[in-house]
Amino acid sequence: MVRVRITTAVTAMAAVGALVVPSVQAHAAPRSKTEVPAQAQSLAAAGCKGSSCTGKNPHSTKCDQGAKTLDRVKSAGGGPVVQLRVSSKCSAAWAYVPKGFDGFRFKLQVHKGVTYVESASFTRVMYTPMVWSSYRYRACVEHYDGVGGDWACTKWH
Repeated sequence: MVRVRITTAVTAMAAVGALVVPSVQAHAAPRSKTEVPAQAQSLAAAGCKGSSCTGKNPHSTKCDQGAKTLDRVKSAGGGPVVQLRVSSKCSAAWAYVPKGFDGFRFKLQVHKGVTYVESASFTRVMYTPMVWSSYRYRACVEHYDGVGGDWACTKWH
């Protein structure tokens, strides 16, 4: 009997509260069809720009979204085609290899600067960390000859 009265009282208070407390949505100005919530804007924004992208992951910073292939190179001994990718929204570049080429080494090289070397994978796409696209850079893939050391590269960009 006590449980029924408490449940009934709580239900009645909730109903009265719903009538008394005004809805925030009812008073909010309507959004236009082109308006994007601030949270969605921040999720869509790139995680870096220019020199702040150097050394960062193109996927986790969202710089890979909308990126273009600037150049590509393939080893004379077979293996993957390494793509030199660029993002205009991030002002950054990186080397990219699709999945399915386990063990092939590829790199992004900055003229008179840093070189990022990665190994391709059977199970996932691979990419080097990024560099600011105002640097001179190129993408390379190692010739597969059992010894290593010789590289095929794109031209400098």
